[in-house]
Parts: sequence; C-alpha cells; structure tokens
Amino acid sequence: MISSDGKLSQFTRSLWLTLGMFLVFTITFTFYVHLEKQIDRANELQHQSYLLADELRQSSDDLTRMVRSYVVTGNPIYKRHYQEILDIRDGKKPRPVDYQEIYWDLVLADDQRPRPSSRQTIPLLELMRQAGFTAAEFAQLAQAKANSDALTRTEFAAMKLAESTGPAAEAKRRKASLMLNDAAYYQAKAGIMRPIGELYRMMNRRTRKAVHSAEAAATLVRWVFILFGLLLLFMLWRAYRTLQATLGAPLDELYARIARLGSGDFSSSIPIAKGMENSVLSWLSTTQIKLAQIDSERKNAEARNQRLTQLYAALSQCNQAIVRCASEAELFPQICRDAVNFGGMKMAWIGLLDEQSKLLKPVASYGSGTEYLEGLQISVGADDPSGRGPSGTAIRENQPIWCQDFQHDPATA
Repeated sequence: MISSDGKLSQFTRSLWLTLGMFLVFTITFTFYVHLEKQIDRANELQHQSYLLADELRQSSDDLTRMVRSYVVTGNPIYKRHYQEILDIRDGKKPRPVDYQEIYWDLVLADDQRPRPSSRQTIPLLELMRQAGFTAAEFAQLAQAKANSDALTRTEFAAMKLAESTGPAAEAKRRKASLMLNDAAYYQAKAGIMRPIGELYRMMNRRTRKAVHSAEAAATLVRWVFILFGLLLLFMLWRAYRTLQATLGAPLDELYARIARLGSGDFSSSIPIAKGMENSVLSWLSTTQIKLAQIDSERKNAEARNQRLTQLYAALSQCNQAIVRCASEAELFPQICRDAVNFGGMKMAWIGLLDEQSKLLKPVASYGSGTEYLEGLQISVGADDPSGRGPSGTAIRENQPIWCQDFQHDPATA
C-alpha cells in the first residue's frame, strides 16, 4: 500500500517529469522549425544562385545583341543600351526591379522599359558573394569576367569602326560586322560560357549538398520530435492516471463532494473504491465522518440545552403557580399546563393515591394523549403487576423515576 505522502510525491515527480518532457518537446519543435527554415533558405539560395549565374550569361548575350544591332543599324540607342548593361553589371547604375527576369528583350527602339528602377546600385559579383559563392566558383567567375572584358574591347572596336565616315565607311562597317561574327568572336564567346558552365556545375553540387544536408538534419529531428511527442503523450497519460489515483475520483465528482460539505451537508456518505483508501477522496470521506460526528454532537448539545431551557422555564412557571394558587384543585391543572406549554412535554398528568383502594387516581392532566388515563389502573403494591411500573415504584419508593423508552422498557410492559 502506498502512503498518502507517497502518492503525492509520486504525482509531483510525474508532474515535473511531464513538464520537463514538455520543455524538451518545445525545444525540439523549435529546432525542427529552424531546420525547416534552413531547407527553405538553402532552396532559396540555390534558386538565387541560378538566377545570378544566369544573369551573367544573359548579360553577355545582351551585350552581343546590342553591339551587333548597333553595327548593323547605326542606331545610337543600342550603344547606350550596351553601355547601360555594362554599368548595371558593374554596379555603376541602379538595377531595374526583377532584373533577373526577361528585361532587355522587351526594350525596343522606343526605349520603353518594362519595369522601373529599384534604386539598388550593386555589382553582380557582390550579389554573388552575398549568395554564398565559394572561392572556386569565384575563380570561374573571374575567368568569365576577364574573357568578357576582353570581348568587350573587341566590341568597342567594332562599334568604333561602324561609326566611321567617309568613302571607306561602308567597308569599315562590313569589317565591324565580320569582327562580331567571325570564328575568333565565337571562340571568345565560348571562352566566356565555359567558365559559366563550370560555375553551374559547381554551384549545383554545392547547393544540392546544402539542401540535402538540411533535409537530412530536418528528417532526423522530425523523428526525434515525433518520439518526444509520443513520450509526452505517455507522460501526460501517466500523470493523469497518477492524478486520478491521488484524487480517488474525477475532478467534477470531487468538486461536488467538497461543495456539498461546504454547504453544510455532512449526512451524505462518500463511498471509497477499492484501492483508493489513501486518496484525497478517502481523506474527504474521513473528514465527512468527523464533521458528521461533530454536527451530531452539536445538535445533541443544542437539543439538551433546549430541553434544559424548557425545563427551567417550566420550573419557573410552576414555582410561580405554587405562589399564586390557593388550592391543589387550582394548582395541579396549572402545573400540567406549564409542563406542556413551557417544558416541551406532550402530556402531563398528576395522580393521587387512594388510601382505600391503594390505586393511583388521576386528578389533573393536560396535553395530547390524555385518553391514556381513561380506566387507568396503577397500584402501589409491589406484589401487584400494575404496581411495578414507574408511577407505582415512584410512590412506593418515594423518589423520582425516569423512563427513557416507555414502549420498550420492561417496567412498562
């Protein structure tokens, strides 16, 4: 059997273990959410890296298209666009909004822009550095940038030839067009794209590894989170069972019992189930029994005090009647009335001994049940069965006799 203190200690330990498990569960959940965000961050960096690498490739293609358009048409807007592409890539001019999306393909000869400027002036290489590009990847970027700068010198030279005037202007324009379409130019373009292609592969391996690592860590923590969740459920169930064993009854029943005692109802007994002898409900049952005993004693004391008060009141009235009355005929009925009205009796009667018949004759009575006196035969002789009752014994022995149970007392049989 577990003692009361043992049950409380067990419940306290179970509660602290449950709280500790809940704390671990909360920490695990927080860490799991953090890892899930890391996966999102890794995917976002992977996507951002692809966009930045693609922007470098796209800017190279846009430069080629602008310089060729300028050489063929001579329209100066293409030369301005060419220089603007370089300035945006080098961080000398602000980047348009969502610049990584299709932009220069939508800018026509009227120079209408698809999206406004973002007011962000930052080189493309710096954006790549912020995206977490490694040193090896930056080496490929440096190679692509160097090759692009070399090609830019060729393109500026072609644009200068296209701007020539005079008799040889047409021939120089054809030469400029050939410079932008010969094998050397395409070889230079390939020299730009090869490092970018290698950058794609290196970046893909890096970002894929980061995503896989984050996913693996999140999966591990997810299983740990599920395990701790199951353990927490088990601890909650165990704490509930311990609480039930400690209380001995459901909370609503225990509350109803306490409310009944609080309202002064001590008569309703509290049944205790087997095995719950040391529970809170058992303590409450013991308290109820003791309170019922105290209440019974209090009521008995109040009743006794009430009886004594009534008897003293009747005695006082009888004393006054003795003083006021001039004869027994006047006194005896008054005594009977005072015993009933002030003493709390149901009925009172006075009898006198008839010396001839040796029988007790009623001379005065008052109250309910006086019909009991009709034809009453009470002797004072000890050998007469009717003289062995309390009235005959009182006269014969000249002392008061108290009969506490008239119906079951052998003397009144």
